[in-house]
Amino acid sequence: MVTIPQNSGIEACNTEDSESVYDTPVPDAVIGTLWKTTDSPISPVQIDAEDIPEEPVFPEREQTVIDEQFIATLKTAAETIKSSLTSDLPHKIRENLDQWCSLHNLDGIESEECQTAIARQAVLNLVLKASLYEYYARDRDLPSLTTDAREKLQHPVSGVENAGFDETVLDSIVWHAEESNLVPVLEYRDRLLRSMNPAEDIGELYAALLPSECRPPLGQYRTPSDIGSLMKRWVSAGGDTLLDPGMGAGVLSSPVHPELRTSGDPGYVTGVERSHLSRLMGTTALTLAGQPHSPWAKDFLGLLPEDLPNDVDAIVCNPPYTRSLDIPKGYQEAINAQATRETGLDISKRSPLYTYFIYHLQRFLSIGDRAAVITPQAFLSASYGDELKEFLLSEFDVKALVQYNPANGSVFDDANTTALVTFLEKNATGSDPGATQFIRVDEPPSSSALREAVDTGKPGETDWGFINAVEQCDLMAEDNWQALFHPVAVDTSDLATLGEFVSVHRGRTIGKVDFFCLSESKVEEHSLSEEYLSRMARKGSHIDGYEFSIEDWNENRAGGREVWLLDPDEQETLPATPEEIIPTAVDSEPPVRQKADTNDDISNLWSYLVTGVKEYDLDDTGAVQNRPLWYRPPRQDPTSVLVEFATRDEVRFIWLEDPEIRYSNNLYGFYDVDLTTTELKALLAYLNSNYARHVAQTSPKLAGGYSNLRPKLIEDIPVVDPTDLPSDTVAALAEAFDDMRETDGRDDEILDRIDAILRTVR
Repeated sequence: MVTIPQNSGIEACNTEDSESVYDTPVPDAVIGTLWKTTDSPISPVQIDAEDIPEEPVFPEREQTVIDEQFIATLKTAAETIKSSLTSDLPHKIRENLDQWCSLHNLDGIESEECQTAIARQAVLNLVLKASLYEYYARDRDLPSLTTDAREKLQHPVSGVENAGFDETVLDSIVWHAEESNLVPVLEYRDRLLRSMNPAEDIGELYAALLPSECRPPLGQYRTPSDIGSLMKRWVSAGGDTLLDPGMGAGVLSSPVHPELRTSGDPGYVTGVERSHLSRLMGTTALTLAGQPHSPWAKDFLGLLPEDLPNDVDAIVCNPPYTRSLDIPKGYQEAINAQATRETGLDISKRSPLYTYFIYHLQRFLSIGDRAAVITPQAFLSASYGDELKEFLLSEFDVKALVQYNPANGSVFDDANTTALVTFLEKNATGSDPGATQFIRVDEPPSSSALREAVDTGKPGETDWGFINAVEQCDLMAEDNWQALFHPVAVDTSDLATLGEFVSVHRGRTIGKVDFFCLSESKVEEHSLSEEYLSRMARKGSHIDGYEFSIEDWNENRAGGREVWLLDPDEQETLPATPEEIIPTAVDSEPPVRQKADTNDDISNLWSYLVTGVKEYDLDDTGAVQNRPLWYRPPRQDPTSVLVEFATRDEVRFIWLEDPEIRYSNNLYGFYDVDLTTTELKALLAYLNSNYARHVAQTSPKLAGGYSNLRPKLIEDIPVVDPTDLPSDTVAALAEAFDDMRETDGRDDEILDRIDAILRTVR
């Protein structure tokens, strides 16, 4: 039984610290009907969701309610607020504002970008609350908002609870502007009420107001309405209780139309958002659409099934796409530990935030319940996705994965990422999951055609894409599932091998790394001169992304990592073997015969070597004794490419900005490179691509993810010949690798661009 409050048409809103309000039950007979809301009593009409006209006509509704004038008015009002953020704010407001910035991954309030974002958020907050007020005002005798607006919004409707009216720091900020400057904003309070799709229009308004640089760290991207409709209709049989984690503007959980109810619309929605502003966006959209719901201002990853007032029947989810490197370290460690406990899997700490939503949502589902999740496709080929794929195979019938072909651009207006919709049904232990449909969308199909493809699609080419059916029991978590959208065997016989262009050598064994590899604090402790040291890359985990630059080295240095290698040139004043130092090991002074030839720097080096003999047993270490110079590791010729070869995550081919930086035997290097710089970068773009990993799966000698390979096997990797490609293709690949180097991780848009280029030459 679904319930709504009396006379309001919506469910009263929920917060983390409050309970839902349930007044009038909605008869079960209403579920599965189409409603047309008018001033007269509701008259149910039996109709199936598929029979709704694509553009139903309602005189009071408008196709477009967001225009340039609307946006300009809000931006102008925001400018009047922005100036107040640089003045002295009360301590409590400043404290709350700092917390708000932290929650939304915004820079400190001192930055102009942050001030712009906060001011526009405050104005958006106001127009949404004013819209809610006007919604209730249509049924009640409420005074106008043009004067004393703040007081009226604090206590808008007697007897009705709606968390959308809860005050936040944005309310404290917005009223720093003169109320006269806000009157034009308030005059738009009825605009959203005329919308045929409030969720879409609120999402559009948010995207237009918020600078793009303020949104990527949060990973917030609006789901296209056609995809959202497909997801919702697939998971919900009508009348279900729908959970929408990461609710945003409510696109995934809104009804088809504010004045229609179909057999596929949920009876009740629980929306979850960490951000109070996002919760306000969602509850405003669902309220104006007449959708019974409760919005929660809470971190979904901290929510438990028993916290909710209703059992969940289905889930639709567009989780935040935040990269692992953008997740605060403490929070990342906490959610990683939680996912490990919940799944029993060793979850990679390189996992982006959306993967943790998928791990957690299964706790809310019972056998037979469904979930549809839209994410980037990267986990299908990335090593951090192996655990996620193993989890999906064990917990769900993976009904379908729908990939929107990246060659046609992103389906998101504000994100260059390849969209993947995963359709899941909670399975029973031991049940036969059947086939998984790998569906590639090349051209926009009708919603009914795509729904049919997800449910019962026949394998093969279609007029809009491609369907590949694979028995779920034949899927392996460690395989590259991206290849299954293009299931064409790759003939590697005409490809070159990497060894035709470079040779691969392992870094030299250092021996006693705790002694020879030093942090900055250890260098300072022993007063060692940089004359006797070399910069070094200690291990692959100390390198983020696909470049190791001097800036990266300095970050490691400041972070206390081992960045120095004891690497002095030959010193005539030092003994030829570590044993010769033993007689004086009780004393840190150099031998009398050497004092006249030494200075303070060599004395400090001598003292450190004494420490090595006394504390690190250098005189009893074969690797040290057999070196030409026992007091430094063997040197290796410079290289411009490092290879991280032994890792739980995918092998990386890394550009070394300064070839003089040393590296250890935890890494490989490229030598004997017979390519120009541009050709080498093009080759590195290929080696780091998803396409190359697809090719690797066709070679029996190679691990599918290039994991833990010896130098000879790396040289055997099939590669495109950059010397035989058109010059513009080589330049495009090199440019893409340069773009990759500027990012800290695997950027979906860049990888998709590389794959698209490579498909044109293969």
